[in-house]
Amino acid sequence: MRVALVRLQDNEASVEKLDKSTIPEHVKTGTAEEFFKWIAERIIALAGECELDEGEDAWKLGVTWSFPFAYVPLPPPPPVLECGF
Repeated sequence: MRVALVRLQDNEASVEKLDKSTIPEHVKTGTAEEFFKWIAERIIALAGECELDEGEDAWKLGVTWSFPFAYVPLPPPPPVLECGF
């Protein structure tokens, strides 16, 4: 899992800090509450290493998800038989 501090300014995005974590097996197989608590702990840890911009008093937070998948191609279709029309 990745947690990033991304600066959005003038239609540009720059990653200012990025932490990568491997999700432990007990978190993967645990409850949803444990999973989201683990995610929150990673976000809090990253935020604790960063400073707010001058004049800011809170983080603006966005969350995005993606999941890995395997591409398995379909077998080729059978030939089309003519019906004598």
